[in-house]
Amino acid sequence: MSSTVWQLHGWQAHLQVGSFAGQVNLLAPHQGLSLTLGPENGVVVLDILGIELPSPAPGPENPPADSYVRGDDLVVVFAQAGPRPVRVEAYWRAGHSPAAMLSVELQVSVQTSLLESVPELVADSALPGAEVWQLRDPRAGVFERLSQPHGEAIRLQPEQGAGCLLFRLPGSSLSYAEMIHPSDFREDQLATAAADSDLTLRHRLFSGELEKGVILRGRVLGLLLPRENDQQAAAQAFAAFSESPPPLTT
Repeated sequence: MSSTVWQLHGWQAHLQVGSFAGQVNLLAPHQGLSLTLGPENGVVVLDILGIELPSPAPGPENPPADSYVRGDDLVVVFAQAGPRPVRVEAYWRAGHSPAAMLSVELQVSVQTSLLESVPELVADSALPGAEVWQLRDPRAGVFERLSQPHGEAIRLQPEQGAGCLLFRLPGSSLSYAEMIHPSDFREDQLATAAADSDLTLRHRLFSGELEKGVILRGRVLGLLLPRENDQQAAAQAFAAFSESPPPLTT
């Protein structure tokens, strides 16, 4: 029996995985999954794996077309409507992985009834100011520490390394790794929030035109890891994620 439990209450989805709890506001999907780590891990708030949708922005006037729980998945559907040229399905799949205390995979698919459209979606996370490392050499498992962004965002592209970042959370015994599947990696941006030292990580999911009858999919994986051997665990998770088959969701 699964130890992962999603529960829907109106426009709020609540998640319980072992000792970890979080929630997704379906009317504000850009905020993603809000996790509060308990005192045993340091009191840290993470907002991970949100999605920024094409206009019109979701809200009370533009709620999701559908939402439901299926196994370990929270599924939310945003209709093609008004100026939004695509239909969007978002899956938040929560559970465990071999080395992770919590794993959450965001799967996003888009399609359109228009002859052509240009989907512009971003997956984003907001994290407390942290020590940040990028997986530069996936085969060797080599990470390089990134300097803290000040003013201009740090732009990360495939030729600079993998789309896999490791955040050593301040005041916590845990690290957080976030990675975009290599086939979806176009450009990531790491920036400091305007008001404080919190960090934002943004993944551009799609580029180019989308034709009628075609489905595009993108995947981003987030992992909570013990601090000990966190780089090795993140590199191994990235290798497994890279080799995983594309989702069969529709």
